[in-house]
Amino acid sequence: MGAEEAAPLSPPPPDMSPVLDRTPMPGAGPEPTTTIYARVPWALGEELRDLARRRSREEGRRVTVNDLVVEAMRRLLE
Repeated sequence: MGAEEAAPLSPPPPDMSPVLDRTPMPGAGPEPTTTIYARVPWALGEELRDLARRRSREEGRRVTVNDLVVEAMRRLLE
């Protein structure tokens, strides 16, 4: 029996590298964004613009088509 067979290999040491938490911190500024392009049917674009205008009036703040798309995507991915 050779020396390399005599002692079993010990497990590697645990990974001690820091774990980066990518959860946005409240008050740390706006969340980084990325641009996604989508080609949608004309009628859907019109409906989104109409909904954004209506919600802007109802909520007393500017609601954009982008706001609506982000809201819908978050709901879809939950």
